Amino acid sequence: DAASPNGKRSINPYWGRLVYHEQGKDWQPVLEDGCGAELFDSAEKRSRIILHCYTRDGLDGAFWTSNDRIVIMGYDAVTRQMNIECETVESCVSPSVWIMDLKTNTMNQHRGTITKRGICDLDGYLKLTRKDFFGK
Repeated sequence: DAASPNGKRSINPYWGRLVYHEQGKDWQPVLEDGCGAELFDSAEKRSRIILHCYTRDGLDGAFWTSNDRIVIMGYDAVTRQMNIECETVESCVSPSVWIMDLKTNTMNQHRGTITKRGICDLDGYLKLTRKDFFGK
């Protein structure tokens, strides 16, 4: 989770994706199919999902630029219908950045160059950056 500069809000960009399941007497880290970004507001004592993503999409992290503006980084799946270079639904991704302004309740998405999925493994970045979740 990333806290806003004033500490009144926090964002969890891994909602629904990084979970623990009990297996026997141990808890194991698991990557689930769905994902999203959950915003916590401590002043209002509520939370809400502000961004949904799907099975082959993903969110890698988030940071605050001000108390009302969040930047979320991740990727979108690109299908053959979207780009002829992609042979299957799983073959390509487009890095994406979402900029959300909570004061005006607006969001902008910026997509990067399409990349073959073999180069950018599904959730590979999370496994490198969230070692506290996955362990060694």
